[in-house]
Amino acid sequence: MRTRKSVLFVIALAIVIVLGSVVMAGSSTAYMNSLKVRKTIWIWKPGEYGIKQGVLPGFVAINPQNDMLYVSNQISNNVSVVDLKTAKVIKAIKVGKTPLGIAYDQNNDKVYVANQKNNTVDVIDTKTNSVVKSITVGTSPSVIAVNQKTNLIYVSNQLSANVSVIDGRTNEVVKTVNISPSLVGISVNPKTNMIYVVSCYGNESVNVIDGKTNKVVKSIGTKGLNPVGVMVDPNTNMIYVANMDGASVSVIDGKTNKVVKIIPVGSLPNGMIADTKTNAIYIANSYSNTISVVNGNTNEVVKTIKVGSMPWGMAFDKARDMVYVANGNGVSFINCKTNSVVKFVRLGHQPFNMAIDPENHTAYVVNFAGNISVLNEKTLSIVKTIEIGPSLVDAVINPNTDTLYITSMSEDRAVNVVNLKTGSIVKKIHLLSVSGGIAAGGQPFGLAINMRTNKIYVADEWENAVDVLNMKNNSVVKVINVGKNTKSYLTCNPKMDKIYVVNTKSNSVSVIDGKTDEVVKTIKVGKQPIGIAVNSITSMVYVTNFGSDTVSVIDGKTNTLVKTIRVEKSPYGVAVNAKRNVIFVSNLLSNTVSVINGSTNEVVRTIKVGEHPRGMAFDPTTGMLFVANSLDGSVSVIY
Repeated sequence: MRTRKSVLFVIALAIVIVLGSVVMAGSSTAYMNSLKVRKTIWIWKPGEYGIKQGVLPGFVAINPQNDMLYVSNQISNNVSVVDLKTAKVIKAIKVGKTPLGIAYDQNNDKVYVANQKNNTVDVIDTKTNSVVKSITVGTSPSVIAVNQKTNLIYVSNQLSANVSVIDGRTNEVVKTVNISPSLVGISVNPKTNMIYVVSCYGNESVNVIDGKTNKVVKSIGTKGLNPVGVMVDPNTNMIYVANMDGASVSVIDGKTNKVVKIIPVGSLPNGMIADTKTNAIYIANSYSNTISVVNGNTNEVVKTIKVGSMPWGMAFDKARDMVYVANGNGVSFINCKTNSVVKFVRLGHQPFNMAIDPENHTAYVVNFAGNISVLNEKTLSIVKTIEIGPSLVDAVINPNTDTLYITSMSEDRAVNVVNLKTGSIVKKIHLLSVSGGIAAGGQPFGLAINMRTNKIYVADEWENAVDVLNMKNNSVVKVINVGKNTKSYLTCNPKMDKIYVVNTKSNSVSVIDGKTDEVVKTIKVGKQPIGIAVNSITSMVYVTNFGSDTVSVIDGKTNTLVKTIRVEKSPYGVAVNAKRNVIFVSNLLSNTVSVINGSTNEVVRTIKVGEHPRGMAFDPTTGMLFVANSLDGSVSVIY
């Protein structure tokens, strides 16, 4: 009798479990079908008024006739127009792919923009601020220089090893000058009608073109390592060549065509400009985030000015005695009399990642441009902005101490520790090398937090390592060797005490045992893996493979690959609703979020979001998913 009752009980229990599973499956299906973007929050305010943000500004040009500054933005494929009277962005002009070099021709009142991916130069009419023509040039055009006397525009074509010469009257290519591979910087001396073009990557030289014949008349060795930028001081006829890998600038006498001096400057020098009033030379040092000011008479560095991240192109405003520098996500205004930054005009914020504080219903938007937008989940509005510094990538929160940890790719190359009550940086933690000591080449990227062990794990993409931080004293306690990183994220499964590290170049995931902080396994995944997240209930790990448009599913109990899911183009971020067993994947180039059923590991829905979605965060208390759209400067809220 008991046996029969036991059998009946088991059968009844099985029916309940099956019915419960069906109900749960139905509930999950209904939940997934109900998901949609309920609100779009603009981090970049001009986005509300139709002005798109500029992402990764590279070069600048001034039109003194309309008092406008034109800035080429490499990632957003547009040119920001800044009104110099008000120091405000008034328009974003859509151009070709990857715009780099930009120059103004006073003869026809046009701006010329080199589109590297399209092999074209767009011509902008500055009266209407619109593209009026697109000119086909060589392969991978990089930099543009204008000879205002002859009305000829010179374009260096990096991969076709030539220079396109455009007649400013007809906007047609009138000649192609063949030189040597890897052409980058180009500059004109209107007084001598000589054009100087830099060859890099093994051809370290400056090629001299005679503007009368448009033929190469000389090639000058720079005595520097990997030259990229070139600038002529027409007052002294001195040619300055920025040696990118040599942290130096070679000075060439234009009369003798010989190197007369090498000036030590900051790391990765490139763009240069001369103040024709004082004969001061300004040199942008991209990795140092500084501008070296050189006395053009003595060719000695007299001052170093701190600016935003990755300074590159510059322009000199003679009327205002000002130098404009493209850096970070904006333009720094340098007063040439005081050699100090007097203004910064932001072209965009570039929301890059998200962090959630579920207890306080607060989301933190990590803006690559250098600040944190604090988002109130109840009102779905930005309530505060915390300024940190340039090139911010990832963030995690310790809710017990109200502390935010943020990685920065700027010169500091540190983990910023921010007190959320005061909004101030209380410490900068510098990564260590595997051999000990500060990692000179360290580059913090992704973060993962384990509240059970009070540790934070930091991916160091240049050292191919993971630094372990103790949150009690905010110091590095260990450095773990992993695979080849390059823009790696991490995740932690506190239940299993395992940390999973994405190795982008190795196409693998390293599994770290949280007890020993040692790598215990390496799992092969798809091409160019980048994002990673874990379902804390099922212990399933999800990895976005940027290069193969897939998501790898790893069983965290066995640490084996169990499935590969096809998603849309260039999957980047990943977030998990553990309770519902639903996984969200942001597809960078498709501008969508794929919704995956964790029970079947199948894509069930695709939701359209903003442009170039990257990082995401899910709040289990509100059920809201926040998606950082890096290109249009917004956050999509899905629930």
